[in-house]
Amino acid sequence: MTPRLARLVLSATAGPLIVATAAIAGLAALVAATELALHPLTPSIPREHLAPLAAALAAPLLGTTLPLALLAGLVAGLARLEADGEVDAARALGARPWALVAPTVMLGVLAGGLTWVASAHGEPWGRHRVRHTLAD
Repeated sequence: MTPRLARLVLSATAGPLIVATAAIAGLAALVAATELALHPLTPSIPREHLAPLAAALAAPLLGTTLPLALLAGLVAGLARLEADGEVDAARALGARPWALVAPTVMLGVLAGGLTWVASAHGEPWGRHRVRHTLAD
């Protein structure tokens, strides 16, 4: 895999990946805020506890949002490369298919690790924090 080709693939997917992550995280925050607003104990919760409680409600959603954002970002970035003819140009210059796929696989492994951490630690922390805050 040539470093230039890897940089091309990563630069093409970075923008859509950031936009997709922000959009899906925003939706997750909206879901958490809606869930918090619909809770019957919300009026009795002090204002200073609302932001940490919303973060705790959003923590369990990270295990879903990270893979979705990665998928959306990679599909959009690779589609742009294909539409611009970059994939055909790289193949014409002798690049192997693995050279185009390797950077996305590396991103997938990284996102898988982050998803595991979010699921193993963020989700239990969020649920504990919500129970603790609502019990007070």
